Amino acid sequence: MPLLPAEFLTPILIVQHRRDESDSFLTNYLGKLCALPVSEGIDKLLIKPGIIIAPAGYHMLVEDKNMIALSRDSKVNFSRPSIDVLFESAATVFGPRVLGIILTGANNDGVQGARSIKLHGGFILVQNPKTAEAQTMPAQVIKAVKVDKILDLTDIGNYITRTGDIYE
Repeated sequence: MPLLPAEFLTPILIVQHRRDESDSFLTNYLGKLCALPVSEGIDKLLIKPGIIIAPAGYHMLVEDKNMIALSRDSKVNFSRPSIDVLFESAATVFGPRVLGIILTGANNDGVQGARSIKLHGGFILVQNPKTAEAQTMPAQVIKAVKVDKILDLTDIGNYITRTGDIYE
């Protein structure tokens, strides 16, 4: 994400599996690296250009075209936050205007969400499992879903920047 310019207009919502007691290290770290504004999600936060990271212990959902919601509902695929929860809600709200990206991970969270994005006409980009620290999650999505693009981690930022803002 350091490659994305400050004027990149597409909001970026991030789910990273982490323990409930995790602090905001990821938010602070990305905030130092990125030209885009980075914040941790809070309930009823407006979706706007920049990066919003799901807080530890909460599912992050797209509530409508302008807002996220947080939930303490049960874990999905042993995870809260869950990628499936975010992807499914984003697909329902934004339909074909969703770009879902699956990176390294050790379970199959993301498979159902990727299916939902594809069902709604969206785009799925997956990290090449060979370049992933944990190959299971990207490999499971590739196996279960007709993904649109598989890229090495180092190529994802450039691809997104070249492709342009999908919300223009």
